[in-house]
Amino acid sequence: MAEIDEFRSVAQATLRGTDSNSLLRLYDRAREVVSKSPVQQLRAKAGKTLERILAELRRRSIPV
Repeated sequence: MAEIDEFRSVAQATLRGTDSNSLLRLYDRAREVVSKSPVQQLRAKAGKTLERILAELRRRSIPV
């Protein structure tokens, strides 16, 4: 499952070095997976990633 690897790499990455547009794209992707994926493990990974992305966006004062 490539999607699990996608969120695993984001979970291990430092989000502070990521530009805001990339964070917003990751946010959209993670939100989509959380709401539509039939795989519980993938939803859980995406949910944790979504929380980390949201925290970084809030730190930068970027509304979502």
